[in-house]
Amino acid sequence: MVPRLSSIGRQAALHAAGLATDPAIVRHGLHDPAAATAAVTSLLASAVPPTALFSSQNLITLGTVQALRSAGAQHRTALVGFDDVPLADLLDPPVTVVAQDVAAIGTLAAQILFRRIDGDGSPPRQHIVPTRLVARGSGEIASG
Repeated sequence: MVPRLSSIGRQAALHAAGLATDPAIVRHGLHDPAAATAAVTSLLASAVPPTALFSSQNLITLGTVQALRSAGAQHRTALVGFDDVPLADLLDPPVTVVAQDVAAIGTLAAQILFRRIDGDGSPPRQHIVPTRLVARGSGEIASG
């Protein structure tokens, strides 16, 4: 299952920042680069194209980058991706990402699994593994 920012959390964050969202812009069901490319291409061709995009996983980021580059919009539409993309630092502009600590996630998952195998019957709990913002340039594009 691909992790997804909840609608309530997304709306709360936008509201706290004094921003509104157009529900037509929020896309669900994007699971591969081709679907992301098509969705972003459509957004960029709209009457009011987005000034910034957030992609929810690395494959979606790849499709988003492809659409931005094809439209020549990579320097005027900010992009932040969730999860790092190989060679993201070599693109133009380099892609800003929210990076997960995959080693920590894997270690935590294994520890939980082994405890369950050993008989741990405690109720499920939420575990938070910190992320970090890797600012490389694509998320810092000033609107103009």
